[in-house]
Amino acid sequence: MWACLYFALSRIPALGNRLRVVILITIFTLLVVVLSAAPPENLFVSFKTPENAFRYAYNGSIEGVLSGRDSSMVIFETNQGVSSCVFPRTRNGYKLSSIFSVNKRTQRNLNGAPQLLQVHHVRKTNDYYIVVAFYLARTEVEVFDESDNRLDFDIIRSTSSGQIIYIYVEGLTDGAYMLVEDKRIPLFW
Repeated sequence: MWACLYFALSRIPALGNRLRVVILITIFTLLVVVLSAAPPENLFVSFKTPENAFRYAYNGSIEGVLSGRDSSMVIFETNQGVSSCVFPRTRNGYKLSSIFSVNKRTQRNLNGAPQLLQVHHVRKTNDYYIVVAFYLARTEVEVFDESDNRLDFDIIRSTSSGQIIYIYVEGLTDGAYMLVEDKRIPLFW
């Protein structure tokens, strides 16, 4: 492919060899950036389960899966620690996550409990995943909407690190908050 492109560029008489090489390097760099941002596999491959998508894209042992309406979050452990990834679901199955599929709405380092709070919104859905890290293990949390109604949610505590919890909530709004040890913590600023 690169030889064909170089040959096509060599047919343009005004371009010197250096300029041709610069153009090829620029095209190659742009191609690498685009392919790393949006996996090309998503055009051709769907996965039956989020676990299958995880095994294709990542290494590590799965600790748990939070299933949303239009996506799933896989919580996993590697030798670097505990992490998570979100796989959007389509009619054909699960797709690999890209920088375009999940929007991290909030990330704060807080003093006290919790220490870290992240809210991930799967674009074009009502799926929200909350990742909370605490100094102390076994901290209890509740999630409320802007009208102080307690929301139903699914939760997974990391088995290797009891201080990290993962929560799935459908349809959060800007006034939503968490209650942690009687402390009200807004999920969005």
